[in-house]
Amino acid sequence: MSLSFDVISDLNLTPEDKFSWEDKVTSLFCVIPGNISSDLKVVHKTLSYLSELYRGIFYIDGTLEHESIPHRNDRIDKLEKICSTVNNCVFLHNNIVIVNGIAVMAANGWYGQYNRELFVHDGLRVSAYRNDDLEYLNNTVKRIQLHSDATKILMVTSSPPNKDFFFKQDSHITDLMSPDTCLVYDTEKKITNWAFGGGDKKVDTTVNGVNYVSNPFIKTEPYWAKRIEITV
Repeated sequence: MSLSFDVISDLNLTPEDKFSWEDKVTSLFCVIPGNISSDLKVVHKTLSYLSELYRGIFYIDGTLEHESIPHRNDRIDKLEKICSTVNNCVFLHNNIVIVNGIAVMAANGWYGQYNRELFVHDGLRVSAYRNDDLEYLNNTVKRIQLHSDATKILMVTSSPPNKDFFFKQDSHITDLMSPDTCLVYDTEKKITNWAFGGGDKKVDTTVNGVNYVSNPFIKTEPYWAKRIEITV
């Protein structure tokens, strides 16, 4: 048996943008690794629209959804409330979903992106949030190793898994703890796919048995879903 997911990320929408996804759906489920919009009304509108097209939407926040680091927790609360009002939408912050034997887990990651001007004065606070996310991923991956209902894991982060996926564009990154640190705890090799955002290049590559996919919206090019198919 196989199950597929459409990956849509880094839409970077403004209230003036028109986003159409008619006739572009290829799967029952959609994965969104963050960065829909900095405007929460646009986030709500986009998720509601996509919920009419998919049986399930799995979403994690990106840095774009956060106006400022000091208000990060308040923003998380607002995103949780938004997702709770949208049919078929799951906000994956500190939340895991198992679909037909596939565990979908996620985190923002706060890796390599906090150097943006918006966050330049909040490095310590961002480091704390990154550590929280990494601790969550590490502990969750550990627990899922013995979970008989989950034979595969689809990991979702709005940050690239490690600095190699920045393609040397962000050589200033000095963080030692990248999101893919959690792979150390995947002793049963359940993590087979990793969908991520936070970049400006499309990625579909397999490294050490894990298929990494990124599908950022580039406005100068036709945009389609990137399909991940997992066999259980």
